[in-house]
Amino acid sequence: MEKTGKGRKDDGPGISQEDQARIFSPFFTTKPQGSGLGLCVTRRIVDQHPGGSIKVISKEGRGTTFEVMLPAFEQGNRQ
Repeated sequence: MEKTGKGRKDDGPGISQEDQARIFSPFFTTKPQGSGLGLCVTRRIVDQHPGGSIKVISKEGRGTTFEVMLPAFEQGNRQ
């Protein structure tokens, strides 16, 4: 199965190793006004596609990259 993907990178503070283990858990947030649902919902959507994946690459002080891979479909051939 062919896949297609998209990455998003920032140059923020990065995500600690400890937090990386929890970022996809419901209601986990490090933001005072955050709901902690964004990455959880994103992962559930990606997981509903056979072969879909989401990956986080982060180094503290250097930023974070999220890579989402989903199966590629030809137009008109959605099975």
